[in-house]
Amino acid sequence: IKEVDGPAIDDSAVQISDATCLAPIGSIKNLKVTGAGKLFYVWRNANREIVSEDLDADNLPEGSYILQVFDESSCGVLESKAFVIKTLDKLELNDQNAVSSPTSCNSATGSIKGITHKGATIFKWLDQDNAVVGNAMELTGVAAGTYRLIISNDLNCTQESRAFTINVAATVYPVYDITLKPSTCNRLDGTININFGTGTPPTEIRVVDQNEVTIGNTSALKNLKPGKYKIYFKNVGECETFYKEVEIEEIPALLLNVGGMSVKNDDCGQGEGYIKGINISGGMAPYTYRWVETISGIGLSTLDLSNLHAGNYRLTVSDASSCIVATDAITILDEGTYVEAPFVDPISACPGTSIKVKARHQQSGSGTYSLYEGATIQPVSTNITGEFKIVADPARSYSLSYKLGLCESVRVPLKLDLSGVVLRIPNTFSPNGDGINDVWSIPDVDKYSNLTISVFNRNGQKVYTGNGTDKPFDGSLNGSILSAGTYFYIIDMKGACGNLTGSVTILK
Repeated sequence: IKEVDGPAIDDSAVQISDATCLAPIGSIKNLKVTGAGKLFYVWRNANREIVSEDLDADNLPEGSYILQVFDESSCGVLESKAFVIKTLDKLELNDQNAVSSPTSCNSATGSIKGITHKGATIFKWLDQDNAVVGNAMELTGVAAGTYRLIISNDLNCTQESRAFTINVAATVYPVYDITLKPSTCNRLDGTININFGTGTPPTEIRVVDQNEVTIGNTSALKNLKPGKYKIYFKNVGECETFYKEVEIEEIPALLLNVGGMSVKNDDCGQGEGYIKGINISGGMAPYTYRWVETISGIGLSTLDLSNLHAGNYRLTVSDASSCIVATDAITILDEGTYVEAPFVDPISACPGTSIKVKARHQQSGSGTYSLYEGATIQPVSTNITGEFKIVADPARSYSLSYKLGLCESVRVPLKLDLSGVVLRIPNTFSPNGDGINDVWSIPDVDKYSNLTISVFNRNGQKVYTGNGTDKPFDGSLNGSILSAGTYFYIIDMKGACGNLTGSVTILK
């Protein structure tokens, strides 16, 4: 087996040429390379980027380079040592620590110092118009503006600094209290107020709008439109100094939206109408609401209204900045509703008897019942229960109505049978505590308000006296249960019919 040598690099006679500040003309040449078969070359810089694939590398800038060689053997890639190319007459500029000093407004005193260099022999300062304003390393005695330095050497290589801005020296003013009022109600009513406190105010004040137009020279400005404003101060013998930028905001207009409004009319003057759902937006909270009924002049102060009677209502809304919006008149009508008449069962009575009249079916709502005598216009009695006391008299007639707000039903005549009292009087009851028929209850006895019921035992002893309504006979006397048997009653009707008599049996 024959041993094969891999690639080899002989750098003993290497020739390195440096670059110049004008062009990258560095080169690395005269390396001696051997290997098996065909040889391949790759030059790489410090970033491992390929810069040449020839044995001799030309046109190289300043930097570090290595040569990689491989041949047709299996020995792999051979890498040379690093070769360094420098720059002849290298020119360097460092402006990282340079500072600019402001100029006064009355003379050119600005300066730029702190730039360092290597290799420069010529210095040239240019302003924003490319005019030469200096030929030294440091720039001094210049007015406000923008400046940059260009340095060069004998080979005409150049380096340029960053641009420096020299401003006019600003006077430092204290922090003043500035009060801003926004523009409201789609009006130009914004304000700026500068409070200098107990200190000495600047000699001059100037305020400009966002178009740089001067709009005032005092500490209190009004009638301002929305936008940004700049405030400048100046003292005698000093330059005008920008102090602060402020902004006048615009408060959205106060709006009143009735798109979601709901209106309900009144019913028979009961005050059941309402106005709800009006939406208020924009402006400055809090809002103040003022409703006025245009006929009566009555005022209300809530956004939603309820318990309204018929009328024309108008809402006025104001906000914290005194912006005002109002609705048109909103009409609440009075819609009369049919009112059902009350109903009373026919009543049997004796002439001269005091009886109780009660509507059999109560009406819904918060209406009132009225009792009329004959064809009179005004009722003789009114209440909300539908219960009235009258004296049975063949010379008198009565009628009853129900009134809901301003709407009244027809009058219903009371039917009185004066031929005598008709009572269905039970003849037995069983006070045994089972909850069934435990008391002697006489139906419709409550209609006769002045009657008196008396109950006696077989010996004529009175065991009960009452009207049969408030405390019916329960088969006891002074808290003791009476014995079973037959008892006798007398019902005094207090009228022409005299007394009703009969017996009742207590069962056990």
